[in-house]
Amino acid sequence: LVADIMHKKVPCLGRPFQLGMLYDMRRDCLIPGLTLWDNNKLQKHKNVIPKHFTQMEVSTSDSLEDKAASMNISGSLKLSVLSGKVNVAGSAKYFNDNKKSTKQSRITLKYHISTHFEHLTMDHLDHKSFQYTEVFDSDLGTHVVTAVLYGADAFLVFNRDLDSNEEKTEVEGSFKGALRNISCYGISVEGGASMKLNENEKAVTDKFSCTFYGDFTLPTNPFSFEGAMDIYKQLPNMLGEKGKNAVPLKVWLYPLAKLDSKAAKCVRDISNSLITAVSDVIESLNNAEIRCNDLAVDTAAQAFPAFHQKIQELKKKCNDYKLDLLKKVGSLLPLIRGGQEEECDLVDLLKHHEESPFSSTELDQWIKIKQDEADVLKSFLEKLECPAPDVYKSIGKVFAHTEDVVCFTFTSLYKPDPFLDYLINYTDEKSEKRYKGKREKPESWLTQDVGQRMRKTLKLFNGLKSSSKSNNTKFIVVSDYNEENPGACIMLYRGECDDTVCFIPPSKPICSTTGAVTDSSVTVKLSPACESTVKRNLEYKMEQEEEWKCQSLQHKEDEVTLTGLNADSMYEIKCTALDILGKLPVTSDVITIQTPKGTYPPTDLTHQNSSTRDTSQPAAEPSTPINDNSPSHVPGSKKHWKSKNKHDTSEQR
Repeated sequence: LVADIMHKKVPCLGRPFQLGMLYDMRRDCLIPGLTLWDNNKLQKHKNVIPKHFTQMEVSTSDSLEDKAASMNISGSLKLSVLSGKVNVAGSAKYFNDNKKSTKQSRITLKYHISTHFEHLTMDHLDHKSFQYTEVFDSDLGTHVVTAVLYGADAFLVFNRDLDSNEEKTEVEGSFKGALRNISCYGISVEGGASMKLNENEKAVTDKFSCTFYGDFTLPTNPFSFEGAMDIYKQLPNMLGEKGKNAVPLKVWLYPLAKLDSKAAKCVRDISNSLITAVSDVIESLNNAEIRCNDLAVDTAAQAFPAFHQKIQELKKKCNDYKLDLLKKVGSLLPLIRGGQEEECDLVDLLKHHEESPFSSTELDQWIKIKQDEADVLKSFLEKLECPAPDVYKSIGKVFAHTEDVVCFTFTSLYKPDPFLDYLINYTDEKSEKRYKGKREKPESWLTQDVGQRMRKTLKLFNGLKSSSKSNNTKFIVVSDYNEENPGACIMLYRGECDDTVCFIPPSKPICSTTGAVTDSSVTVKLSPACESTVKRNLEYKMEQEEEWKCQSLQHKEDEVTLTGLNADSMYEIKCTALDILGKLPVTSDVITIQTPKGTYPPTDLTHQNSSTRDTSQPAAEPSTPINDNSPSHVPGSKKHWKSKNKHDTSEQR
């Protein structure tokens, strides 16, 4: 009877199957309370055959396909389980246990044992033997259970998080070696396993935690490798005498339509290609959530709430979309199997998915962009030599012990993400029609130009920090949206001023000696000072001297006459521009001039007695920083961040 080609084998997955029970293959559900025979007749004519078999498997894969294979879930039953149409229990709950991180090592040990096999005799399928023929008219079930295999399954799932310097294959190989060495593969029906681990194996296994999924009633749940092995070696004895605690593992189903043509039947099953396609879509959405989990605990996400929030939003929307998609799949399955709908409806559903922002191509692209951004942010935090910004620390607290605060500001983390907004609106659309908003593609704020700007800002910030010797100036890292300065900029908080200033270094000044020259004086012309220049000094010395003399300039002064010079002497002249902090002076090229001999009337300097020489060195003393009376911001500069307490900050000490 069981060998009949009309029979269909189905794993029980923790469901309470019994001989003679009806099953609806269209909905993959049991029909309790209906049968063709009463219990006395079933028990009197069933055959029971001992079926002792034990098997162990070790797997390092966590894919849906491999888990389904290890649980004998095939065909469209996999879609029923995925969509929640089949409520799994016992060991079958393992199917829904997914890894949470790509940096997670997972090894699964499966234990399978069968005890006995029950089946109906051929006499049961004789029309004269049916006691409740109204079952054929009920349209509730499509099959009847004619055989049941009893036993128990268990899955011991070992997990551990990998360190950044560890290789997954190496760790998993060591763990599998430890499993072999404790002779678990030799466990017998009577139980018993040798727990002999050397120090290296114990060091490997101690780092793994354990989750148990089984058809056994345990005295306590194991959490460690050692506890898991203690439970594992007791599993055969937990089935009780003659397997009285065994559960249904697999059933054989016979179509009712073969017994009576009036009975309901399963018209068609879902093609394997469609089953694989749907499974692949769910797998890709699961993987997107896993990668979001990794990004959410990355340095960048932990440091910047704006970055973390975007990752969490995508993860949530992926999960919402996945559940909605599975709900639609689950509603189509019985209709297609029952012949009310065609497979093309499922094909259309997959087509709509591929055209949605949740397609694997676009999700992968967005997550890859965020991973690249996270890597750059992490690199910058390391080079800033600053702890990750603390979301609970405010600028006001930093001001409690300082006068000036210099902020390296990541300015694009709060920038709106059009693709993420489109994706959110796509899932929030309540009508049956698909969202019709403008289609957006994943894009990063981190362009090549923005990256170059950020590197320049980093160099400038570190220069300010290294040149600062004042305890009244603190250097911190913050994040705030500033559309005018994409990527990063330096913001200044000064004294009690509530406003902030975007720090821009002074432009390199230009000085020339096209003015009048005498034996004791020279007129120097200067380029106009830029807005970020708050003070300028004109410095000069005789060529053979070491020390520079300094003359302060007015802010708008563009022509200066140096007097008291020696006749017939070569002089070097340069101009130094100072920023608002006075920490990074910017110096012009050095120009040289020869004063005439004796007493001569003023003459225009010619190219024959002047030249210029470039210098990359900042001006030495007396280029002094601005005093406490310096202006708190540059006239005409842009202002940002009106509140001191809205930013995520980290103090640089």
